[in-house]
Amino acid sequence: MLLASVIPRARRAAIARQRELRDRLGRGLASALIAAAAAAMGQPFEPEMVEYPPDGPPRWIGGPACSLSHTGHAVVVLIASGGPIGVDLESRSAATLEDVRLILPDGLRESVNAGRIPPTDAWTRMEAALKADGRGLKGVSDLRFESEQVAVTSTGRWVLQPVEVPAGDHCWCALPAHQAAPVRLHTHSIEDLVRLLQTAQPRRIPAP
Repeated sequence: MLLASVIPRARRAAIARQRELRDRLGRGLASALIAAAAAAMGQPFEPEMVEYPPDGPPRWIGGPACSLSHTGHAVVVLIASGGPIGVDLESRSAATLEDVRLILPDGLRESVNAGRIPPTDAWTRMEAALKADGRGLKGVSDLRFESEQVAVTSTGRWVLQPVEVPAGDHCWCALPAHQAAPVRLHTHSIEDLVRLLQTAQPRRIPAP
């Protein structure tokens, strides 16, 4: 009940439709981490304040920009103020050269072909940039990389930063180029997450 109480009703229904248990757990914990972040920041929070469009990033009404990703054993949530952001997390062997060689944008494809970047790492950078752009894979034809860590689309320019996560997964975040800052990683044990969620129960926003 603790987990369900901080997830919007529509989100819970979408999670329940996932066939794989790891996908249900990953999505549920990602939503819970947003609630935990609200508690840690002292941000007024109700579950329905966070919307989860089926084909775009989550929208935290009245809160900072956020992006989320998960694998079978890890969940990451990126939160920042001041502009669109994106984060992607992939297992080390999630993609092969054959998987990515046709879809990678210019700049990344050459780096993979030259052996400078592993295929999964390149895919993770691309996904993070596309999440920041807001269109997901629909925007891939508009995406190019000026360098291995700078991505550009018609909607913006992002600096890509690596994030070290447990278990050796690949994780990259995309931040607006004009305000990119080092990313701080906060990890939570199960006990920590439960404690944070206990303080993240819906807090009514005072009437004006």
